[in-house]
Amino acid sequence: MQFGLQHPFHADLLECVYAVAEPAGYQIALSAVAADRGEQRATDTLLADRCAALILLGPQAPAARLTELAGQLPVVSVARRLRGTAPGVEVARTADDEGARQAVDHLVAVIGFDDSHLARLAHVNLTTVGHDIPRIAELAVGRAIARLEGERTPTGEAVVAPHLAIRGTTAGPA
Repeated sequence: MQFGLQHPFHADLLECVYAVAEPAGYQIALSAVAADRGEQRATDTLLADRCAALILLGPQAPAARLTELAGQLPVVSVARRLRGTAPGVEVARTADDEGARQAVDHLVAVIGFDDSHLARLAHVNLTTVGHDIPRIAELAVGRAIARLEGERTPTGEAVVAPHLAIRGTTAGPA
C-alpha cells in the first residue's frame, strides 16, 4: 500500500485497511511517499517486495502508468477519480460532488439571502447576502418612468452588486 505521510486522511484510511485486510487473511506492506521519496520509488519498493496487489492512496502517476501497473497485478486507486482513463485500475473514492452539495446545503440553515430586517435582529444574527435595495428601487422606478415618458433607456438588465453581511451564524469564535 502506497500512501503519503503528509496526508492525515491517509493515516485514518490505513487503520481501516488493516481492519479489513487482516481478518480476510491478507497482510499489508507499506511504502510511503515523503518529501524526499517520490511516488515512483514508493511503488517500485512494493513491486520489489512482490506484493500481490497495489492500493495507491491518491496516486499522482499518469493514467498510462497506472494502466501499465494494472497489467502486472491488481491496482486499486483510492481517492482519485479516473473516469475510464486507466483501464484495469479499480477505483474506491468518495462522491466529492455529493459531499460538496451536502456542505453547501448545510451552510444555507446558517446563511440567508436578502438581508431583511429580521436577519439583523440580535437574537437571529444571521449572516446573509444583502442587496442594495435603494439602488435597485431607484433603477426600477427610474426605468419605468423613463418608459412612461417615452425616453430611451438602456435595454437589458441593470445588475447591482450584492454584499455579504457576516454575522454570528458564520463568524469566527468570539
